[in-house]
Formats: sequence, structure tokens, C-alpha cells
Amino acid sequence: MSLLGRSIFIIEFLKRNPEAIQELAVSKYLNQKKDKNTLLAENQARFQACTDAVEIKKAIRYFKYVEMARILIRNFSEQTTFEETGQELSCLGAACTELAQEAYFKMHPWKFSVPCSFTTIGMGKLGGYDLNLSSDIDIIYIFDVPEELSTTAPMAEIFEKYTHAAENITQLLQDRTDDGIVFRVDLELRPQGKSGALVNSLDSIMTYYEIAGASWERSALIKANPIAGDMKLGQNFLKRILPFVYRRTIDPSIVLDLKKMKEKINIEMKNVKNQGFNLKLGIGGIREIEFFTSSFQLVYGGREILLRDRNTLRVLKVLKELKLIPATDATQLHEAYQFLRKTENYIQAREERQTHCLPTEDYELTVLAKMMKFETKEELLEKISKHTHIVADCFNNLAS
Repeated sequence: MSLLGRSIFIIEFLKRNPEAIQELAVSKYLNQKKDKNTLLAENQARFQACTDAVEIKKAIRYFKYVEMARILIRNFSEQTTFEETGQELSCLGAACTELAQEAYFKMHPWKFSVPCSFTTIGMGKLGGYDLNLSSDIDIIYIFDVPEELSTTAPMAEIFEKYTHAAENITQLLQDRTDDGIVFRVDLELRPQGKSGALVNSLDSIMTYYEIAGASWERSALIKANPIAGDMKLGQNFLKRILPFVYRRTIDPSIVLDLKKMKEKINIEMKNVKNQGFNLKLGIGGIREIEFFTSSFQLVYGGREILLRDRNTLRVLKVLKELKLIPATDATQLHEAYQFLRKTENYIQAREERQTHCLPTEDYELTVLAKMMKFETKEELLEKISKHTHIVADCFNNLAS
């Protein structure tokens, strides 16, 4: 348990909940990973006993932090790989969302004679099963109305019901209580972003993409993945958006669109003061690797099915195998992504803060360097600089 001394927020959780220490001590999963189904099976009884939102919030936060502690023990003791850590965190995010969704519908039974379908689509790193240690979860809520109900129940009433569901599921996950927070929820990847409806019917969301879908939405939907609720509805959604995301004709303009998006981010980053280098959004950072791989997926994915993968590291391997990029570039970007993401995770492991920036204080930077197994902070900074220069060169050479 001394490994958890590297994580202040987990130590505070264990102080409040000493019974969790025993639970972790006897867990057989300290040397093997858990998937979503295992997480749900182990905790169904605990959640079925909850009768209101207060009890649900408490139970789901306890569940989250016990599993987070287990994942961190595996991570710090090197019982797992970087990829497995991302997979386990994503399975935890999916399981928490499933439990929150089940709890809501248990407390608010469906009143219509015929049930509708409801699904939660994971986006971003959650959808790619590559989540950070302290990350938002990007999600989209979708429902579908069976034909026999659409003629007898007012659509406005059904829409209101599911809007209420989306609001409450989100609150179950992201409200900060005395027991902490489950996951911050980001709903801005839904149609029309902040100004759009919290939940969309399957038909309405498809109409939106067909008429007004933008390049950035095509890029975002690469990682779309059903994580909770009706999986059949989620898979139907994926099938229907496929022609929008991956077009049969090659359209190199997407590369310029993504580069413009990154240039806008760079301008915004210049206005941020008193922060260390941003591993995610800085020049040569994680986002440039993601945009780099997305560009090839959107340009060639209509013809190359192997490129239709949600995971950035796997896509880099495919780009190498298909000889769409030089083998050296693929290898260097693969190494850079792993290193920058691992560094990001270690920063977030300290206090569960959603930060992607290197510490600015010498002491904190030295602590980070030691956690990353460097002798000095200068060695860590040199390694980061080497990776980011390579990433920036690859990204800048796109469509040049």
C-alpha cells in the first residue's frame, strides 16, 4: 500500500474508508485486469440495495475509488501496461455510467405501455478505451421510439422523460459530494454542443449529421462506442453513422480542417499564463498525435477497413503496416504517445486534478521525475522535449 503514497486523493479516501484497505488486500485482481462485466457483476448486489439518489451517489463513489486504488496499485507496481491502464479506467467509466443509468430508471419507472430504447455513447478516450486517470468522460445520450409507441404517445412527453433522465444520470456521476466525484461529464460533443438538446432521438441525430455535420464531428465520431444501456441501439447508431464518418471518396481537405483546429488551440494556449507545458494541447503534444492519426483515418478509412479503429496506438500500427507513413515515424509517434500519456497520468494521480500541465515548481517537477524513474527533472524535461519535437515535425508535414 506504500505505493499509494504517490496518490494523495486515494490516501484520503482510504483514511475515510479503512474497510476498503481490507477489500483491496484480498482482491485477486491486483495482478489481472477487470472488464466492465466483471465490475458490474461484483457490485450489482450493493447497488440493488440502494433506494434513493443519496445512497446511489455514495455507493457509486465508493465503488469508483476502490477500483481506482486497485488500478493505481497495478500501475505503480508495474503489474500492468499503459494500454491496460487505459482499458481498465475506461471499463470503470462504462460500468459507473451503466450503474447510474440503471439506478435512474429503477427510481423513475417507465410509464408508457411500450418501452423505448436508451443508450449512452462513449466518445473521446472513453470510447477508445484509453481513458486518463483523471479525465472527463465525453458522452452522447440517444433514445429510440418503437413504431407502435410513436403513434400513441406524444413525442414531446417522451423527449421530456429522456431529457430528465440525461440530467439526472449526469448528476449522479459528476456531482461533488463529501465522498468525492465519480467522473466529470462532458456533453459538448452532442449535436450543436452547449446549445443542443441533452438527448437526441436516433432519427433526429442522424438527420443532423446528414444535413449539418462538420469535419470535427466526423473526427470525434471515430471513437464513438456504446458503453451503457441498449447495446443494440448503440450498434445501430454506429452502423448508420459509418457513411458520414468514413467516406468512399478521398477528401484531403479534412487534413487542413484539423490543422486549422490545432492552430486555433495554439493561439488559445499562448494566452494561458503561469502554467507549465501542456502535454495534451501544447505544440508537439498528445492532441497533435491524435489529429495526425485521425487525418489518415478520415482520408483513407472509407477504403481501408483496418483504419476504422478507436484506439490511437493501434491506428499507428495499422498506418505502418499499410505503409501510409514511414515506419520510423510510426514507431516514434507510438513511443511519444505512450510517454506523454504516461506522464499525464502520473501528474493526475497525485491529486485527481484534471490537469495536463507539467508542474512549475522545482520540487513538484522533481517528484514527477522520480515517479517516472528519472534521476533529475532535467532528464525528464529533455525526454519530453525530444518527443514533442518529433511529434510537431510529423504533424506539420501533414499535407505539406
